[in-house]
Amino acid sequence: MRAADRISMLALAAAAGDDAGLEDARMMAFVNHWELIVILVVVLLLFGHRLPGMARSLGSGITEFKRGLKGEDAKGGDAPPPANPPVERPRQDGSQR
Repeated sequence: MRAADRISMLALAAAAGDDAGLEDARMMAFVNHWELIVILVVVLLLFGHRLPGMARSLGSGITEFKRGLKGEDAKGGDAPPPANPPVERPRQDGSQR
């Protein structure tokens, strides 16, 4: 938020006589980038061990969504399964594989 926006919020809250709004505007006005960095570090310390799992599930969800848009089967790969599976033939020399 720009300084001009903060000042206008303070002026509007003061003009309306809203003490709660004025207090909220002051609190927002004094949150700087260092405080945001500290908050981010605390959140990472608390929830850092869960982030890789969340990222994996998000990636698989996006992949499933894209497959659904294409109309592919959830289990199916790129090629459909063959209609007749290959038959294993005995070897000419009589030995087994």
